[in-house]
Amino acid sequence: MRVKEGVTLDGLKPGIRTALPLMEKVFEGNDVVMVVTSTTDDVEGRVGTAHTEGRAVDLRAHQINPYLLAFMRDQLRKALGLSYKVVVEMHWPGILRVHFHVEFIAG
Repeated sequence: MRVKEGVTLDGLKPGIRTALPLMEKVFEGNDVVMVVTSTTDDVEGRVGTAHTEGRAVDLRAHQINPYLLAFMRDQLRKALGLSYKVVVEMHWPGILRVHFHVEFIAG
């Protein structure tokens, strides 16, 4: 697992922190390096979100073959269970940015 420069795992709640090895196993099983690109970082407009509460991470996915994205999303969902939300998010502010958003949603 790699962590993007400037991003820290500090402040993550146990529910999401303890799931990181399970997420990494899915990435490794698909021969993809897992890169955490966002955690609790204070981004404008994110006040009161799962990120600022330490319950969510974003994982780089733009390097993943588009045909593999849905498959890996489903694998992450299966590995993590119903206490987590896993979605593929795409943003296009000039450059297409694709990532998995993983959020701990239970207690």
